[in-house]
Amino acid sequence: MTWKWVRLLGGLAILALLVWRVGSGPFLDGVRVIGIGALLAAFGIGVLTTIGSAWRWRLVAGGLGTRLPLGPAVAAYYRSQFLNTTLPGGVVGDVHRAVRHGREVGDVGLGVRAVVLERFSGQAVQVVLAAVVLTALPSPVHGRMPYVLAACALTGVLLALLVHYSPRLAGPFRMIGATVRDGLLTRRAWIGVGLASAAIVVGHGATFVLAARTAGLTASLTVLVPLTLLVLLAMAVPLNIAGWGPREGVAAWAFAAAGLTAAQGVSTAVTYGVLVLAASLPGAGVLGYQWWRQRVSPAAPDPSPAGQSVDPPADHTADQPARLSGVDRGRSPRGWVTVVAVAALVAALLLPDDRNLLSPWTFLRVPVEAVVAVALMLVLPSRARRPVALVLGGVLGLLTVVKVVDMGFLAVLDRPFDPVADWTFLGAGVNYVARAIGWPGAIALAIGAAALALAVVVLLALAAARVLPLLRPSAWRGVAVAAAAWTVLALVGAQLGPGLPIADRTTSVLAYDRVRAAGQTVHNHQTFPAEAANDAFKDVPGSRLLQGLRGKDVLLVFVESYGKVALEDPLMAPGVDKVLAAGDTGLAAAGYSARSGYLTSATYAGGSWLAHSTLQSGMWIDGQQRYNDFTASDRLTLSTAFHKAGWHTVCVSAADNGPWPEGSVYHYDDFINVDALHYQGPKFGYAGIPDQYTMSTFQQDERTPGHAPLFAEIDLMSSHSPWTPLPRSIPWSAVGDGNAYHSQITGPVSDGLGRSSAQVRTDYGKTIEYSLSTMVSYVQQYGDPNLVVVMLGDHQPAEQVSGQNASRDVPITIISQDASVMSRVDGWGWSAGLRPAPSAPVWKMDAFRDHFLSSFAR
Repeated sequence: MTWKWVRLLGGLAILALLVWRVGSGPFLDGVRVIGIGALLAAFGIGVLTTIGSAWRWRLVAGGLGTRLPLGPAVAAYYRSQFLNTTLPGGVVGDVHRAVRHGREVGDVGLGVRAVVLERFSGQAVQVVLAAVVLTALPSPVHGRMPYVLAACALTGVLLALLVHYSPRLAGPFRMIGATVRDGLLTRRAWIGVGLASAAIVVGHGATFVLAARTAGLTASLTVLVPLTLLVLLAMAVPLNIAGWGPREGVAAWAFAAAGLTAAQGVSTAVTYGVLVLAASLPGAGVLGYQWWRQRVSPAAPDPSPAGQSVDPPADHTADQPARLSGVDRGRSPRGWVTVVAVAALVAALLLPDDRNLLSPWTFLRVPVEAVVAVALMLVLPSRARRPVALVLGGVLGLLTVVKVVDMGFLAVLDRPFDPVADWTFLGAGVNYVARAIGWPGAIALAIGAAALALAVVVLLALAAARVLPLLRPSAWRGVAVAAAAWTVLALVGAQLGPGLPIADRTTSVLAYDRVRAAGQTVHNHQTFPAEAANDAFKDVPGSRLLQGLRGKDVLLVFVESYGKVALEDPLMAPGVDKVLAAGDTGLAAAGYSARSGYLTSATYAGGSWLAHSTLQSGMWIDGQQRYNDFTASDRLTLSTAFHKAGWHTVCVSAADNGPWPEGSVYHYDDFINVDALHYQGPKFGYAGIPDQYTMSTFQQDERTPGHAPLFAEIDLMSSHSPWTPLPRSIPWSAVGDGNAYHSQITGPVSDGLGRSSAQVRTDYGKTIEYSLSTMVSYVQQYGDPNLVVVMLGDHQPAEQVSGQNASRDVPITIISQDASVMSRVDGWGWSAGLRPAPSAPVWKMDAFRDHFLSSFAR
């Protein structure tokens, strides 16, 4: 009783201290900001984490020798979570779950050991993940982590020595070790327990991040993730009232120590607490169902939620297989488990692959796939139903994962994921995250995402196997009614909102599209060689190529993410227009002229290599498979044409830091990557190297006095997302090895995640201004009559900047002092100056190569 009051008073003291320090406002704000979207998202995450937790409990119980079916385990876990979040102490639900399971198997001690070991395994994995993240990422305890890890190691060593030399402790620890070995360390258990625990931690962390965003916090993930793990660790402290107390206290301290505010920490923790409570509400239904069943069929009294001690029944013997099965069929809330499984299946069927279609109405439609699946089950023999249901559920799980990946691809690249050829993009995504938060964090996120994807597939397969085989012949009437209703709704086109027909077929259309796209990818791979060979310039001798540019240095400069939106968006266009207007004036004073138009890029928001290869090859390279086929071909590229014609060819890429074997298709004489640039300054943004340094190093290394005519593709990366931090221009003579840029970094470097849309767009516009002004300044500083610059964007920026349904058009400009060069492009219809006129022609990007080679052929 004393410890019970200590827990209660400790939690009350923490909450009272917080109210005294930050006021009641953050507590009230944490509740006010919660909307239906956040509640639904938390509920969905809660379904996955609860099923994962129940599966972990099932594995541990199985290792200890008792059978625990997944369905009753899920129901019991929901009940346990609801009790934990509503009753003082925060562990009452676990006590109730342990005692009840022990009674069902005829051994309360065994039930308690299974629950204790299951919770211990989850906490152990959480501690390990927290140690990795808190060591890898900045946090309030980052500097102390080596000492914490050393102290833990020393404690483990001392404990081992104490057990070894103390006979009194050796016996109990041997018993504990045997229990751990049987429940966790068997080959069957430890992998599943580890994966489930990792996925559960990711789920809890995702809910906390959701709470932070719901509370209005815009801090980056590199800031939030360590804080999240600190708060999750604090929730294990038993001084709480239904989970409240230490969570809010540590959140207030950690947020303040991380440069945020204690009030933000409290609001986020309160929001998290409410979301967790909402996600646990099915547990209230389980309790209500059990109460109703006991009223209808009275049974032995249930153990008290308050956790009083309960003696095991005296009549449990080895000849009671029903009780040793781990399920009390009379009182097991199987109906609620089935309801949860049905809800998960229907939600997966109705989940769209476009995040813009997500709303509460999305999940209130009629999926035709459910009608077909029920009909299929009814015609199958009973023996075949469960295996077929497992397969159908697994396929649905895979398609659900594809939908989620599609959301990311559509938001970033404006196209769905190609499961045949787009795996390279997943690696590029990990690389992007690694550049933002470091490789340990990126690897941890990748492993967590993979574990979550696997959990979705497995859990939906189990849900289908749970639901579909239970159908009775009378379900034919429901199938007939549902099929008729779906057909009528489809014919009249009834909708709940734009793009949300009530008669839904999202998942089947997705499956069909993916199969068709895979076939198209294979077909394109087979026909690509013939398409690449159809080239009017393939067999033209080098002596007859590019005669109109003899003696010129030709620079093909890609400005990363320089899209048409930079010239049209009212937030960005004024600053970019000012730079271009000043550039026109400065270039004209130096004797240069410019012509500009638009190209429609083969890619959007990413995949720059697709744009580069499209422009150079004269072929439409809009996917990874076509790019792979292109790099394996002998297609004539612009750089190859210059190489054949006698130019020294160079590629300068400030984004590549390794070998580039596929680059042989371009026939560059030199490839200058990050290492070859020898940059000694601080990191700016994704690529890290300021554009001015890239151009300065290129000038010093390649355009030396007396050099041979030069063709160079130069990829400028300062305007690559996340568009922060931004370098500032300095005198060209001061660039040197990059050390001069250290003075521009005066505080912690942010990865730029979590900013508002307006701030992201502003940052994007500033980086475009920097890159364009750098190129204009370079031409003014190092230009001569033999310099020709072709400058263009590779693609539009992501939807967050360019908006929904943006075009794929990018500006392109040619700059030269030589009137004979400019006269050859007069027929293109491009407008004068660095800024394309609204009426400037728009070509597809693959048309540029032939225009260019034809215009300068002689």
